[in-house]
Amino acid sequence: MSDQVLRQYEYKVSKSHGIRVFIFAGLIALFGIYNALYSNKGLSFFNMIELSPNMANYFWWGISVLCLMVAAEGLLTIKKPFQDSSLITLYDSQMTTPKSSISNKMLTVRYSELSKIKIQKISKVRQLRIDSSQGKIVIPDVNFVNKADFDDMVNILMQKAPR
Repeated sequence: MSDQVLRQYEYKVSKSHGIRVFIFAGLIALFGIYNALYSNKGLSFFNMIELSPNMANYFWWGISVLCLMVAAEGLLTIKKPFQDSSLITLYDSQMTTPKSSISNKMLTVRYSELSKIKIQKISKVRQLRIDSSQGKIVIPDVNFVNKADFDDMVNILMQKAPR
């Protein structure tokens, strides 16, 4: 006997978040690179920590590298929606879902393996956090094409998960 599909939800990453991260981190990286190349001044943080010109140069290069890595993550997030959208599938006894918004890895988790289901609200974004034997799964509502589908999915999971 095979598991029957209860519901399927289209799950697509928003491009706007990746664009904002890319632009913000990219601008900070450019500012840091400019200061690392052309500034020969020291740096003072609230008159408590002072860096020599040489150490300030290392500081700006470090900030620039970190921001470039964040900007690269933003580029990956921008690229993700152009790939095929993922499906979150709820079956009678298990669910199949992406591990995270930017991951291509799909997880199949039995409802009996769910240890904790919690909704977190960060700013205007609600996230469903699921702890299972396979790790943590985070599903934000902004990635659903239809926002009502998020609420429907949460209701079904609350009914299916062990108490």
